[in-house]
Amino acid sequence: MALKITTLNPQTDGTIGTTNGIVYKDLHLDYGLDSDNNKQQLGASNTVSDIKVDTNYSAISNSILNIFNTSPGEKILNPRFGADLRKFLFQPITEATAGIIGDVIVQALELYEPRVVVEQVIVVPFPDQNEYQIAVYLRIPSIPGENYQFTGTLTDSGVRTNQSY
Repeated sequence: MALKITTLNPQTDGTIGTTNGIVYKDLHLDYGLDSDNNKQQLGASNTVSDIKVDTNYSAISNSILNIFNTSPGEKILNPRFGADLRKFLFQPITEATAGIIGDVIVQALELYEPRVVVEQVIVVPFPDQNEYQIAVYLRIPSIPGENYQFTGTLTDSGVRTNQSY
């Protein structure tokens, strides 16, 4: 059975330009079906239209989360992919380790996320909670005029974020 995904199709004129302000479109990390809730009329049933997609900041945020939570060797076709940030939780939670994590984040984003330019990375250790708070300040050249901030927490289960766009 073939799967046809129409939500990632380019514009009708063949360009990738910005329709309705959308520059980037990626598949949602938790593959699921998208529904037409906003098109629903009173008494009509909810229709399933396509696989969920994330756009612009949400797409980039999910990509960053994927980079941070993937260890090299987990992605079969690209075995070097990933930042492997979880390995730092088995080291002392200190300012020095936080600095190393910041360097790894910069290198991973420069290598695996070409849509962004890293402006600043701040990693703050919290030894009592066994976690690090991460703030990454980015510029997205394709979306001028706005800077983007990714914030998350590195815990024993990986990097998690509660951002939504």
